[in-house]
Amino acid sequence: MKNTEAYFTWHYIVLTLIILILINALWIGDFAWLFATIPFLISIGIIQLITAIDYSLKDLPSRFSHDWRSYWIMNVVYFSVMIIIFRASEDKDLLQIWLLVIPWLIAGYQFALVKRIYKWRVSNADTPNIDQL
Repeated sequence: MKNTEAYFTWHYIVLTLIILILINALWIGDFAWLFATIPFLISIGIIQLITAIDYSLKDLPSRFSHDWRSYWIMNVVYFSVMIIIFRASEDKDLLQIWLLVIPWLIAGYQFALVKRIYKWRVSNADTPNIDQL
């Protein structure tokens, strides 16, 4: 990913907005406000899938490659469980929690992983193989 700073900035902006929406929902006591996070989830999801594909195709150290495999496994499990909940459960609250809360945990995991890779890349800036990243 060429513009890592833009990735971080976008995530910080979205995180701030999500925190404000959550505080508002808690303050008012109406959790329908959480549906306002859906446009942010969609945009974060698209950015994160592009980022995940980009980083998965790079030649990274094994510790980062293992983390990317974990990220992809989390996504597969998330969507599999979502389909099961949608088909088998009548509890709409469970589906809403699964749709509106769990993706932020996966997004946070990827954000932390990209931040670790960025710090590793910056700390190794004087090595000759940095152009491959």
